[in-house]
Amino acid sequence: MGYWPMRQPTMLVYTYLIDGLLIDTGTSKLRSEFMAAIREEELEQLVISHHHEDHTGNLAELQEALGIRAKAHPLTDALVADPARISLSRHLSWGAITPTTCDALDLTLPIETDHFRFDIHHVPGHAVDQIALHEPSQGWLFSADLYLTSYPKIFMNGESILSSIDSLDRMAALDFDVLYCCHRPKYEGGQSFLLEKKQYLQDFYGGVISEYLKGKAPKEIMRVLGLRELVTMKLLSQGELSVENMVKSCIGDYDKSIESSSEQSS
Repeated sequence: MGYWPMRQPTMLVYTYLIDGLLIDTGTSKLRSEFMAAIREEELEQLVISHHHEDHTGNLAELQEALGIRAKAHPLTDALVADPARISLSRHLSWGAITPTTCDALDLTLPIETDHFRFDIHHVPGHAVDQIALHEPSQGWLFSADLYLTSYPKIFMNGESILSSIDSLDRMAALDFDVLYCCHRPKYEGGQSFLLEKKQYLQDFYGGVISEYLKGKAPKEIMRVLGLRELVTMKLLSQGELSVENMVKSCIGDYDKSIESSSEQSS
């Protein structure tokens, strides 16, 4: 599904229904269409990959209408019960969510349906509560927003580049072929796409930190590396999405890693 008020949407949102298990609830901008489609299906379990509104847009309404409780990472409940304010661009494309609650998954136990068994993996980076579902016998990885694109140009506020690299590394080591991304699924060669993104982020991080260690500030680093800000995106998102955020994520993660190493050595 996808929505944009002025033209065709450039990014779609995928929700997945397999063997009675629904992964994510879509956007509130297309609530009537989504709810109508779901009412035609047999839904037994509901899992949320993370709290962002393009994944939880119809969570409250779906739980109430179908009398079913969603399960998610233990951090997700507080994040959907008191949703953070979202930017203009996110209001326009996804829409806000109705505050609600959900139950906590035991991340050590698989999610089972009549015919499939999904292992749960915590994959922070894009969001602190993000999870992926792996069905090893089928070669499927439901990766939430871990992938999105092999060559990201912007980050949201609060994204962690080192956590993303670690999550990509761990998921690429799993046995799967189909990458069920929530925005750009890849139906074969899924591992190669995760490795491609991992390498890109590692190179980006290395380039930024090399300049940071020379004493350069984020905007200076962008100039040296030839990175141009996506001005329209930054303005519409009120600074929430930007190239500069990606550079700052590298610096913030580097500083935290140095601080952690110092604490461990002392």
